[in-house]
Amino acid sequence: MKFGFKPEAFFKVLVFALFFMGASVSAFAYTERNYLQKAADFDTVKKSLVMGQRWLKLPQYTDREGWEKILGDSKLEFVKEGEKNLSYQWKLIKATDYLEFSRSGNRGILEGPVAANRKALFTLMVAELAEGRGRFIDQIINGVFLFCEMTTWSPPAHLYIQKVRSPFPDHSEDIIDISGAETAAVLAWAYYFFHAEFDKHNKLISKRLYGELERRILNNYIKDVGWWWLAENYKPGMLVNNWNPWCNSNVLLCYMLLDGDKDRFAKAVYKSMRSVDKYLNYVNEDGACDEGPGYWGVAPAQLMEYLVLLNSATGGKVDIFGNRQVRNMGEYIAYAYIGNGWSVNFADAHANSLGGTPMKVFEYGALTGSRVMMSFSKLMARDFPRLKNRKSGFLDFLRSLNYSKKFDSYSEEFNFPKYKWYPQTEFCHMNCGNFFLAAKGGFNNESHNHNDVGSFILYYKKNPLIIDVGVGTYTRQTFSPQRYSIWTMQSDYHNLPKINGVSQKDGAKYKAKNTRFDETTLTFSTDISGAYPKEANVVAWERSYSLGAERVIIKDEYLLKEASEGTTINFMLPKKPDISRDGIAVLKSDGGDVKMKYDKSQFSASVETVKISDIAISRVWGKELYRLSFSRKNKSLDGADTFEIVAKN
Repeated sequence: MKFGFKPEAFFKVLVFALFFMGASVSAFAYTERNYLQKAADFDTVKKSLVMGQRWLKLPQYTDREGWEKILGDSKLEFVKEGEKNLSYQWKLIKATDYLEFSRSGNRGILEGPVAANRKALFTLMVAELAEGRGRFIDQIINGVFLFCEMTTWSPPAHLYIQKVRSPFPDHSEDIIDISGAETAAVLAWAYYFFHAEFDKHNKLISKRLYGELERRILNNYIKDVGWWWLAENYKPGMLVNNWNPWCNSNVLLCYMLLDGDKDRFAKAVYKSMRSVDKYLNYVNEDGACDEGPGYWGVAPAQLMEYLVLLNSATGGKVDIFGNRQVRNMGEYIAYAYIGNGWSVNFADAHANSLGGTPMKVFEYGALTGSRVMMSFSKLMARDFPRLKNRKSGFLDFLRSLNYSKKFDSYSEEFNFPKYKWYPQTEFCHMNCGNFFLAAKGGFNNESHNHNDVGSFILYYKKNPLIIDVGVGTYTRQTFSPQRYSIWTMQSDYHNLPKINGVSQKDGAKYKAKNTRFDETTLTFSTDISGAYPKEANVVAWERSYSLGAERVIIKDEYLLKEASEGTTINFMLPKKPDISRDGIAVLKSDGGDVKMKYDKSQFSASVETVKISDIAISRVWGKELYRLSFSRKNKSLDGADTFEIVAKN
C-alpha cells in the first residue's frame, strides 16, 4: 500500500467523521414532526397491509394479452433495447477491485461495472416481459446468478458500515447500503416475474435467488442493526440524508414483492415509517435540498417513491401527499433551475444537470397537486431531452406506463418566479431583468458540504457569469477527513473573501448569522464572520446581494479585531475576464459581457488560471476556469466595500 495507508485505520476515522459531520445542524434543522407515525400506528398498519402482491396492477409474465395491452406500440422499443444485451458480457468483480479503493481511492473501477450489470439485467427483464418468448431468460439467469455469487452488493466506499470497518467485504456480515438496496430491488422484480420460468430450467435458481434476498434484506432489515442511515437512534447533530429514503424505498419494495409473512412484513413497514420520519424531521419545512439539485432525484424524489409504495402497501391508509413540506421538497427542483440547461449547484452538484427525470417530477406534482412541478416537468423534458425517457428501474418503467399520456397532454407553461426564499435552509434565488442570482447562508457542515457560507452564483441572460465550480469525481478522499483538502470544497474557490489570509473552516460551529431577505428590494444579506476560525480576527462581515434589472450590487461591511494579514475577495469565473483597466473588470459570458466596477484606490485586481484535469468538472466548464481576486491595498479594521455589476453598454 502506498504511503503507508492502512484501510482499517482510515475507516475508523471515516466512520467517526460520517457520524459526527452533521454536528452543526442548528436547532431548527430537526423537529419531531413524525408525519408517518401520526398517520397510522403499528396495529393500523398491520391490519391495512395488502398481502400477496395484490397491490401491483400488472399482469403476470405469462399474460401476453395483458402485456400487449399495456405496452402497445412501445413493445418493440423495449425488445430492441434488450436485444443489445443478448450478447452482453457480464462484468466480473474481482478482489483487486475492492483493494483498489484502498490503494488509489478509485471508486469507479468497481461501481461502474456493477451499475452496468444491474442496468443490463433490468433491460433484459423488461424486454422479456414485452416479448414473452423466452429469448432473454438465459441472460437473465446469468445476471441473477452473477449477483447471487457476489459476497456483497455494496461497493468498498460504503463498507465502513461493516463491523470490521474495512473496505473489503466480510462474508460473515450482510449490510444494506444505497447500491445494495438498488440491486436487491432489481433482483426482487426478477424473482417476482420469472421464478416460475427459472424453475423450468432448474429449481435451484429461484431457490438461490430468494434465499439471497431473504438473508441479505428480508431477515436483515428488521434486526437491530444500527446502520446510520436508518437514524433509529438519532441525536441532535447527526446527519440524515438521501441514503434514508433511497435505502428504505428499495427495501420496502423487496418486502412488497416477496414477503408472505405478515408479521415480518408489518415490522418492516413500520420500521421504515419510523426511519423515514427521521428524514422528514431532519429536512427543513421550506423543502430545500441542501445536498444540491443533483441529489434531488435520490432524496426528495426517492421519498416520493417510498410514499407511493407505502400507500400501496397499506391499501391507501398512509397518505401524506397533502403535506406542505412534502410538496415543498418536490418543488425545490423547479426553483433550482435557472434555464438554458443550468441549475443552482450549491454542494456536490454539477451546474449543467438536474436530478430525477421529467416523468418523475410530473408524477410528484400530480400526487401533491403541484402545478409548479407538473409544468416544470415539461420544460425539463425540453431542456434535458436525454432525461425524458430515461428508465433506471422498474418504478421508472411503471411510471412511464401510468403517466405518459397525462404528461404528453399537459400544456401549462412553467413561469420562473421573481424570487424563491428558503428561510430555514437560507437559500435565496432571485430573477430580475437579464440577471439571475442565487446566494446562501447556512453552515459548513451541510450534507455534501462545501465551505461556502455566504457564497453566490450569477447568470446573465441565463448564461454563467460568476459560478460555483461544483464537485469533481468521487474518490476515497471525497467522503473522508481529507475532504477539505480538495480545492473545490474550499472557500478560496467560492465567491467569498479570504480574511486576514484565513479561509472558512468546516464544522458545526462555522455558520452564518442574521440571514435575511428583503423581497421588496431583492436584497439578500448574511453575516459570514462565524464561518471563519478565530485566526481570521473578524468580528462581523455582512455580505449582501441586491439585484436590479440591469445591475447587481455586492456589498461587504466588516469589522476586524486586527488587520494583520491582507484580505482578498475571490470570484470564480468560466471565462477569462479583462482587467486591463483599473477600477473595471469586464466579465464575459455567452450571453454577453458585463462590467464589474470596484474601488481602484482600495483594491488591485488579478486573475489566476485554474487548470482542470478532473473530467467531472471539465465536462461542465472545459479545461480552464479563472479566479478573479481583489486584494485590499490597506489594512483597515472596518469599512464597507462595494462591487457593482452592470450590463456593458
